[in-house]
Amino acid sequence: MKKFLAAAAIFVALATPAAAQPTSRGFTGVWAIQTQDYSNSQGREFRALSGTMIISRNGRSYSADLVAHTMGAYPGEWPTTARETCTARTSGNRISITCAIVSHNSENGYDPDNFELTLDGDEMRGQLIYGGQTGALFTRVR
Repeated sequence: MKKFLAAAAIFVALATPAAAQPTSRGFTGVWAIQTQDYSNSQGREFRALSGTMIISRNGRSYSADLVAHTMGAYPGEWPTTARETCTARTSGNRISITCAIVSHNSENGYDPDNFELTLDGDEMRGQLIYGGQTGALFTRVR
């Protein structure tokens, strides 16, 4: 009977989907980003920012690479893509991410994207900070 119970416990553990198990990966990984609509520091309106961030741990600190996409709020505007490098500070389950522009394709300039987030499993929720702020959701991709 003990062998049967042990085998059943192993079967249940293996059959449980990985998404249902808590993650201990912390902040590192590949994250999909989605924000609410916002205006930049010059008052120019944008549709939501979306993109991908890869966060890596370097000893006690974190670094990240961000590719951000925004679409102007007016018909006929071209989308903007920005590439940014970032540093991050953590405290418990909170992370502050500060970015610097590497390149962008906007004719009107582009402000760096900074984030204040709280980690909860495979999601981080908080704010995009850019001279104002708007809601941001990061979802772990891997």
